[in-house]
Amino acid sequence: MEKNKKKNILGAIILAICLGIYALMIVPVFIMSHTNTTQKTCLSNQKQIAHATLMWVQENNNEKMPSTDAWEVIDIKKEVLKCPKDKKYKKSGNSYVYNRAVAGQYLEKIEDPSNTILTADGERTTTYSTKANIAYSKDDLRYRHSDGILCSYVDGHAAYSYRGSSDPRIDFPYK
Repeated sequence: MEKNKKKNILGAIILAICLGIYALMIVPVFIMSHTNTTQKTCLSNQKQIAHATLMWVQENNNEKMPSTDAWEVIDIKKEVLKCPKDKKYKKSGNSYVYNRAVAGQYLEKIEDPSNTILTADGERTTTYSTKANIAYSKDDLRYRHSDGILCSYVDGHAAYSYRGSSDPRIDFPYK
C-alpha cells in the first residue's frame, strides 16, 4: 500500500512539473498574440486614415494634401484615432501624428508617395507656433510597438519599422 502511495505522489509531482513547463512555454505565445493583435489594429487604423486622406484629396479636385488642419478636415471616427498601445490617448485624443512635410503639398508633386510618410505613431502638443499632432521632427514619433513604429504612406499603404532601422522610410518629416 505504501509503495502505491509513493508512486502516486511521485506521479503527481511529475505531472505538476510537466504542467509547469507547458505553462512556461504557452504564456509567451499568448503575450505575443496580444502584441500582434494590437499592432494589426494600429496598422488598420493608419491605413484607414491614409485612405480617408486620399479620399479627401480626391473630393477636393485632386489638389493639395490637407494642411496642418488635417485632423479637423478629414472625417475619421474617434476609435480610428486611438492606438491600443497609447497610454496617453485620453489626454491627447489622438495617437497619431500627420507629417508636416506633406501638409498643403500637391499630391502629384510628392516625388515618392510609397516612401513618403503621411501619418505615424506619435504625439505633439500644441505650442505657440505648432499644432497638436502635426509632426515637425522625429522627436514627435512614439515607438509603441515592440520598439518599432507603424506609419502610413501617401500612396495609402501602412508598414512597420524597427527603431534604428536603416529603412529610409523612417525619415520624418520626408523633406
